[in-house]
Amino acid sequence: MHHTNEIAQAECSCADEPRVRYWVHYQRLMMNEKKISKSDGNVAFMSEVRERGFEGADVRMFFLMAHYKSFQDFSREALENAKKARLKLKKKLSPIDPLDLTNPLDPIDMELIERALELLADDMDTPKMLARLFAVVDSMDADDEELRSAIYRLDQHML
Repeated sequence: MHHTNEIAQAECSCADEPRVRYWVHYQRLMMNEKKISKSDGNVAFMSEVRERGFEGADVRMFFLMAHYKSFQDFSREALENAKKARLKLKKKLSPIDPLDLTNPLDPIDMELIERALELLADDMDTPKMLARLFAVVDSMDADDEELRSAIYRLDQHML
């Protein structure tokens, strides 16, 4: 994995078509409160994570829920929490008609996206951005298609 990460970093800076758009170096990822180390056999492969009933989107949510400068423990409980959070958003935001994504956003919805992107620009504060997103989702009207479309567009910025 170490060499794969070095390739991703190099491609971000000099490749014509890099495989990733963003590269963030995490403080330290732990597993069951121990440093992850192949030599200790303390690793998890995505195939194993999937076998345990998690998706790539759950792992993505797991990483977004903590600041990249903090230590984070990769555990079944943490993945369960990330999965619950992701499914809560999915339930609130589904279904979104992709045709609505061509319509311009109203100023209030555009402000939501701009404020979230400001938090990302402020040292990649994804936990604070998610907290705001959940506050908006919890208070939103079930029929607010424009707001759901805005949140969906915000998600597209984070891919």
